[in-house]
Amino acid sequence: MPAFITLEEAKQQLNIEESDTLDDTYIAALIPAASEVIERECNRKIYLTQEELDADSEAPEYAMVLNETLKLACKLTVGHWFNNREATSELTIKKVPLSYDYLINLYRIPLA
Repeated sequence: MPAFITLEEAKQQLNIEESDTLDDTYIAALIPAASEVIERECNRKIYLTQEELDADSEAPEYAMVLNETLKLACKLTVGHWFNNREATSELTIKKVPLSYDYLINLYRIPLA
C-alpha cells in the first residue's frame, strides 16, 4: 500500500517541528494505515501518479490518481489517530462538518 502523504507532511499537519523526531516511528506507521482506510472507504484503487495508473494494464474501472483532497483526508486521519490513541474516550467528540466524511464522499463509489 503506497503512502499518500510523507512523514514531513504529516508532521506539518500535527504542528510538530521537523527536528522533533520523538514520534516519527509512530507517525510513520499511521500514514500507510490511513492511506489504506481511504482507499477502502472510496472503494477504489488509488495510484500515486497518472503514470502508475497508465502502466497498470489491470487497473480497475474506477481507479483514480491521488489528489490533494484525498491527501487532506489522509492528514486528517493521521491527526485524529495521533491525538486519540485509544479505542475509547471519556470525551465527547463531535464530527467537524466538511471534514473527513465530506472529502471521502466526493470520491466514494457505492458498492453494488
